[in-house]
Amino acid sequence: MRIQSIEVWHIRLPMQFCFKTARGLLAERDTMVIKFVTDDGTCGYGENVAFTLPFYTKETLQGGWDVFARHIGQALIGFEWKPRQGYAYDKWRKSFPMLCTGLDIALWDAYGKEKKQNLGTFAAVVSPMSFLQVNNDVRDAIYDEVCKELANFDGDILEFYSGVGLLTAQIATRLKDANITSVEIEPSAVDDAKALM
Repeated sequence: MRIQSIEVWHIRLPMQFCFKTARGLLAERDTMVIKFVTDDGTCGYGENVAFTLPFYTKETLQGGWDVFARHIGQALIGFEWKPRQGYAYDKWRKSFPMLCTGLDIALWDAYGKEKKQNLGTFAAVVSPMSFLQVNNDVRDAIYDEVCKELANFDGDILEFYSGVGLLTAQIATRLKDANITSVEIEPSAVDDAKALM
């Protein structure tokens, strides 16, 4: 699979509810959406979810944008990628893990579409207003820890702010006797979760 072109967008979305932390109030969410187009016209999408200011890592959205514009973007044009061969941007992974994860997702998305294969246990559709944890390492660690903690739990489980429902699906798959309910306010995420189940 060869990358023919790349499009990148900076998107600013108002948050439905402000997010308050010790570092301040977050009323808008900026993100970087990445689109790879392969030589056969297949499109793959990913997202850099770093914050505009250092938040829980030192990585920022602007820093990722700059590294992409100066170093990574042009190196990827014409890049031929195959699974398990490595990435043209691996040297940036330690400093910009969220950017690199977004690029990984765009590559794997294009690859799965090109091969017409489901690349995971769950094929999730994610609408623009839905939430999906895109950092694979963080997501897997969270899911493993939650399922481990709930392994001997004997009761009803409520997952609040469930987004597209991937954690709910993981719990339901791993803990066969669990009675779990997802709770989500965003209508498009609810629709996505229904499609997943």
